[in-house]
Amino acid sequence: MKQPNAFASLFGNPFMFFMLGFITVITGIMALNVQGWGLPALLMLGIMGYSTASNRRVIAYRKWQREWEAMSGKPPRQPTSVSVRWLRWPIGIAAWLCAAAWTLTNHDGGIGWAVGLFWIGSLFGWASLLLRIVKRAKRAMPQREMVVAVCPRVPMQSASVSQIYGALPNHCVQLFLPRP
Repeated sequence: MKQPNAFASLFGNPFMFFMLGFITVITGIMALNVQGWGLPALLMLGIMGYSTASNRRVIAYRKWQREWEAMSGKPPRQPTSVSVRWLRWPIGIAAWLCAAAWTLTNHDGGIGWAVGLFWIGSLFGWASLLLRIVKRAKRAMPQREMVVAVCPRVPMQSASVSQIYGALPNHCVQLFLPRP
């Protein structure tokens, strides 16, 4: 697998990904409140999309590299970045609560569509989260054993070897004759 170029590595590292996401949110808020910020917000959305794709490429390359080194017999290297997987839930819930409080307290007439999109997106997000939890719970349940009975048919009588040789055409019979 080809190593991502320096530009993709720069935009794909987790710190830059987080910072670009933060700047994208800020420019999005500014676009809703201040006229003239629409183009910078769209530009930041495009940059954030590139950063997301770069982040996926960098993660895929690092995974491939670890697997490649494991096949060669080298001990696997520990990932250099600290895993913040456990921080995702508290940060996500806190961000959602802040956004929900902001939409409930600000009743400006100009951003009604954004508030509606937030609540529709929240509805879909919570529904998908609930669906994931239900699917995970179903997978965690012990599987019931199924009783399977196989009833083979009564074997039919097969032809004898001399009958099979007799049914072969002449050009095929020559293949089975002993060679001198």
